[in-house]
Amino acid sequence: MSTSPSHKPPEKSGDDSHRATGASTVPPRARLVSPDLARGLMLLGIAIANITSTWLAPVGDEPDLAAAAGGIADGSLYDRLAVVFGALFIHVRGVAMFSTLLGYGFGLLALSLWRRGFPVSGARAVLARRYGFLAAFGAVHMLVLYYGDIMTFYGLMGVILAFLLPLRDRTLLIIAAVLQAIALLFLIPMIMFSSDLDMQGSLDFSSYGEYVAVGGMVLIGSLFLFPVQFAMIAPVIIVGFVAARNGVLTHPERHLRVLWTAVGAAVAVMVLVGLPWGLSMAGWAPVGWAPRLEAVNAIVGMFTGPGLVAAIALGSVPLQRRIDAARAAGDEHRPDFCTRALIALGRRSMTGYVLQSVLCVVFLSSFGLHLVTPGSAAAGTAAGIVVWLVTVVIAVVLERLGRPGPLEWLHRRLAYGRAGLPRHWGQPVAGRDPIVDDRGEPGR
Repeated sequence: MSTSPSHKPPEKSGDDSHRATGASTVPPRARLVSPDLARGLMLLGIAIANITSTWLAPVGDEPDLAAAAGGIADGSLYDRLAVVFGALFIHVRGVAMFSTLLGYGFGLLALSLWRRGFPVSGARAVLARRYGFLAAFGAVHMLVLYYGDIMTFYGLMGVILAFLLPLRDRTLLIIAAVLQAIALLFLIPMIMFSSDLDMQGSLDFSSYGEYVAVGGMVLIGSLFLFPVQFAMIAPVIIVGFVAARNGVLTHPERHLRVLWTAVGAAVAVMVLVGLPWGLSMAGWAPVGWAPRLEAVNAIVGMFTGPGLVAAIALGSVPLQRRIDAARAAGDEHRPDFCTRALIALGRRSMTGYVLQSVLCVVFLSSFGLHLVTPGSAAAGTAAGIVVWLVTVVIAVVLERLGRPGPLEWLHRRLAYGRAGLPRHWGQPVAGRDPIVDDRGEPGR
């Protein structure tokens, strides 16, 4: 990315010089499958987490130790197993992956703009506009469909990252470390007062109008809570941004130590925090652990995001090699149907995410058809899988029709205009740029 007159990179060679403007020495390549696969799987985790912790959370005055994970009805073994599974693999895992992928996608888009010759000011304007519209989409989603929306925060975070674009990797990682230290300080009061905190909420409303009114209040309140969310979630977004600059997912074979370290950190959090939390909620460990470990998981659980994305990247290396080899030979490698279905959903992740809310409003909400009784973690988990599968089917149909997700199309049109972005700064648009179309962020 060329620089504007107000910003000049250091006049030296070496690894830091390109990073002052978000550039990279990593050469461009064909579309990666790992971000799409990660987004597709991430949406499964988000569906189960949202349904068990909000849409079908236990209601009423009777306390339920496992309320944050969907509840245990009549001591059900299936509910207990679902609670442990959710604590290990679901709760905070999807949002942690979402955060990592958002940062990575932001970095890929910044690299694309740099290759097009955009100055820092021009790139910042494009990125701020794009993520500003993402925040607007999220605000509408929060108001009319789901008050637990995450796109609003991510859009605002993308706008902030646009202003951090010229910073070097080391500076960005220092900022991430400071923010993470602040977030860890939140653990002290959260653990001390964990028994008095209600970290889950039920969507038990008598009418859609009442639900929208609550969504409006939550939207306003979320703006005041943004600094807290920023400290908790921004670190992994920044890590994803830096990883994109260095091509960590683009060339995983060059970054095996980093990727396996991230995987190890994720496994440690799931085993040391998620497992005892799940066992406690299930009644198979001291019950006093549950509220405290829930608080710990809310913050430390964000460490699983980079690791889960890294695991998917490592697992998809053989597939990526086959795709690249086929492309080099002038052919095309088609993965198996399940893999193609995940990729199709991953490419339409914003549509898939919002569609989950539409399905939940119609079929699960207390003011809708209310097809599933709240308070059962197993039933909530099953409902989450069904909702996710519906979005997979719709994504596959759109893929076969050669159509983008409708929200992806609208987002691109609003952010880039009818003509799209030019292939080079200062030149008219001359066709579709495969690099920009191969971004890796969710909600694109």
